[in-house]
Amino acid sequence: MNELHPVEGEPLLVAEFVSRLAPQSKDGRVSPATFTLSSDDQNGKYQSLSVWAKRFTSCDQAREFMDEKKASYRLCAFLNVSEIRALRPEPDSPDVSSLDVVWEPLADPRPGVRGHAGLIGLLRPSGVGKTYYKSLRAQLAELANENLIALSDLA
Repeated sequence: MNELHPVEGEPLLVAEFVSRLAPQSKDGRVSPATFTLSSDDQNGKYQSLSVWAKRFTSCDQAREFMDEKKASYRLCAFLNVSEIRALRPEPDSPDVSSLDVVWEPLADPRPGVRGHAGLIGLLRPSGVGKTYYKSLRAQLAELANENLIALSDLA
């Protein structure tokens, strides 16, 4: 990978930190629902959840990509790529692939676009129990809540 120009589909480095935006919550914490794929996510090329490489994209820059919904995204969580890759469902199952984070460039001129990546492995294949994926989302939320910041109000 070229450090200045991430290559689509290549895994991020293990030391990389990524951010995930989350809506404001009553308790000020990230919910496991933050790691649920939308219909658009499920139908995308990588079937991934959007995350942003911290060294290329600030939380405020990432929030700009939320367009009309950006005001509701008030939390920014940082997760280490190696910790994401180490997660396994509880109970574990060989039917569940490990999570990963890959570069997923966007065609957009806005600042911070270079840091867009996708968290892959959260789409449940048919025939595999929901419990495994609930466990992974809960573990991701726990990681997210360890390194969480509140974003300022939008002007």
